[in-house]
Amino acid sequence: MQETLMQYMPGPHRRIPMMLGRMRSFIARRVRDNAASLQPGVPRDFIDCFLQHMEKEKSNPSSEFTLENLELTTLNLFFAGTETVSSTLRYGFLMLMKYPHVQEKVHEEIDQVIGRLPQDTDVYPLLSSVLHDPSVFKHPNAFDPMNFVDESGRFKRNDAFVPFSSGKRLCLGEGLARMELFLFLCTILQNL
Repeated sequence: MQETLMQYMPGPHRRIPMMLGRMRSFIARRVRDNAASLQPGVPRDFIDCFLQHMEKEKSNPSSEFTLENLELTTLNLFFAGTETVSSTLRYGFLMLMKYPHVQEKVHEEIDQVIGRLPQDTDVYPLLSSVLHDPSVFKHPNAFDPMNFVDESGRFKRNDAFVPFSSGKRLCLGEGLARMELFLFLCTILQNL
């Protein structure tokens, strides 16, 4: 009932169905283009991955991997992952322009907390300074596995422990390295 009432009310909301239709048409074209140039085993994006799963499950009548679900999921990803961020940024910039005193305060805090580095400055994270921080580790200069165990003897994650670095410089092989270390160490100790 609400949809039928809304279509008779004046206002910019009347453009919403038309805009959604355009978005769905655009996504349907992208799906067709991707399907026409699909190379199995070499997915370029989400649509390719979904199309490959559709192909794998084409004999399953209850599969959720359908063209309609692909279009709707892609539309949801666009609104959830793209439109929300751009809308929030637009609103944030609007508020900062409307309230310049807030903008100035935020700018001062950024300069104070982050500071400025001259262009082309090389920055090297000193992981040893983090790993030996007495405010984070009880015995920072001694081998103490209890730094990573809580009172009940369970593993306790510590965000200050960054042997594989962090941020953009994070070691891509961290998962593999952890697995290898675990398997080798456990196998050797198990066979002593």
